Amino acid sequence: MARKKRADAQAVLSVENGNALVLSNSVACAENRETCYSTYSTALYARLSVEDSGKEDGYSLENQISLLKGYIKSKEEFSLYNVYIDNGESGVRFDRPSFNQMIADMRAGKINCIIVKDLSRLGRNYLEAGNYMEKIFPFFHVRFISVMDDYDSLNGSTIDDGITIPLKNIINESYSKDISKKIGASNDARRKKGEYISSRPPYGYLLDPPKSGHLIVDHEVAGNVQLIFNWRAEGMSPGAISRKLNAEQIPSPHMYFFEKGIVKSERNKNKGWTREIVDGLLRNPLYTGNMVTGKIRTSFADGMRRKKMPEESWFVTENTHEPIINRELFDKVQDMIKAAAQQYYSYVDSYEDFEVENIYRGHIRCGCCGAAMHMVRVQRKRKRKGLNNIVFYDCCNRGRLVSPECRATNIYKEVLDTIVLEEIQSFIRKFIDTEKVICRLNTEPDSVKKYQEFNNLIRKKQARISRLQGLFTELYEDLKEGLLEETEYLRMKSNYIEEKQTLEQEITELLKKQKLYTPNYSVSEKVHSVIQNYLSIKELSTDLINTFIDRITVLDREHIQIKYTFQEEMDSLVKTVRIRKEAGEQHGFEDE
Repeated sequence: MARKKRADAQAVLSVENGNALVLSNSVACAENRETCYSTYSTALYARLSVEDSGKEDGYSLENQISLLKGYIKSKEEFSLYNVYIDNGESGVRFDRPSFNQMIADMRAGKINCIIVKDLSRLGRNYLEAGNYMEKIFPFFHVRFISVMDDYDSLNGSTIDDGITIPLKNIINESYSKDISKKIGASNDARRKKGEYISSRPPYGYLLDPPKSGHLIVDHEVAGNVQLIFNWRAEGMSPGAISRKLNAEQIPSPHMYFFEKGIVKSERNKNKGWTREIVDGLLRNPLYTGNMVTGKIRTSFADGMRRKKMPEESWFVTENTHEPIINRELFDKVQDMIKAAAQQYYSYVDSYEDFEVENIYRGHIRCGCCGAAMHMVRVQRKRKRKGLNNIVFYDCCNRGRLVSPECRATNIYKEVLDTIVLEEIQSFIRKFIDTEKVICRLNTEPDSVKKYQEFNNLIRKKQARISRLQGLFTELYEDLKEGLLEETEYLRMKSNYIEEKQTLEQEITELLKKQKLYTPNYSVSEKVHSVIQNYLSIKELSTDLINTFIDRITVLDREHIQIKYTFQEEMDSLVKTVRIRKEAGEQHGFEDE
């Protein structure tokens, strides 16, 4: 049926821009990027306490991720930034690899919304979970959603979250403590029976499928254990043994278990032999056929973190499985280890009063091979000056033949601390000063005029969108009244939608450009707030490093490179000043 009531589609599309200023949701969102629901850069977080075995239960990683993606799929306000997964990480502690990366991205302003399946996925420690929900997330203006708990920090939950959410956190913690007690009692009972209770066998053995808690020899690698003991008995040091094993390309326990599918984390894939791995293997009496457990204990119920236990509290059961090393060889190696330790401590003394916080953990890399660097403590005795405590960072690959081409030097922590503090202070000053330069430029008459020009263009496009909203309604009424054929309706509707989307994109770009001319300019309110918080910083801390540093690359003993978490924002500021000054030459701006 032909259209009778109104002009044809082209005539409608050419209607002059109106003067109304009724904004659509999408336009309003574009105007207020910090608070509008359509701007949420979203992180999905999933966690399992035990490595995902692929079972299709309610808490499997696949199930969690599927639920979270389904939740945001139909909601336009969420834009997925990344999915963070901690596989095999306990909820009672918050030092988890992917969780730490997510928090680093949050601090850097890359995400402003975090969604979990339920509160227990965030964590089962009441105080820590509450601290994140009540203090940290709000400080960084981050929206937090727990899907199954019907909790949304933006609106509150549909239940009384003021009472219920803290109560759920307490219940989660209580549940973990109760489980911790039951598991601890069960494990102690099994230890007393001489059963092996870990889910991963010691290197050189396999778990006996028919008999729970029993070990059988893994003949594929048992010979490597014998080689290690024989080499040590011949006088080779643990460091020399680790280098020899790597040189002969014998897979380390990490690599071997990964190849066999016993562990699934990719971080084990390329972990070669180290002095520490060899030393731990040489000290383990399990290879003589005796079961020794309880050397390291942890108890969430009792508030005990991972702790080395004294030898008298170990559980020892003799002749529980087939030995790989005979007692004579094992005792000889232990005597050599004790003699070496006595000789070492006669030179360096003990480290009981020499505790140093490793504030750069996870942030420092070797400039030669790219491997992580670890903190080394050295204590030397001097005849006249007493003890001399030395702390430095060294490449993890040095001397291990994992990366034989690495020739990097180490760096003293004292030197590193001085450089890093000065660099961070300089970065903060430059960031604030650059924002001030832009603010001063924006007080110039030409800048004020430019800001108004953008504002006028935006208002015109907003008015046109408001007019299109009305045309949508009229178009549908014409279809209902039979004044418009369905094919013509669909064609005109498509044209309206396309024009509206184009206008919205244009407004978004105009708002970005207009922002450069705002009197109180800041590249990001969240980043600006964080940097202001550290403006008067005088000393280094773990929190400072985690907030500002993405990576430190050590080039030599006096030179480093720093990649900041706010580097993109800084680059944007510098670029803006350059562009504005170049434009200022044509409008009478003086160089700052």
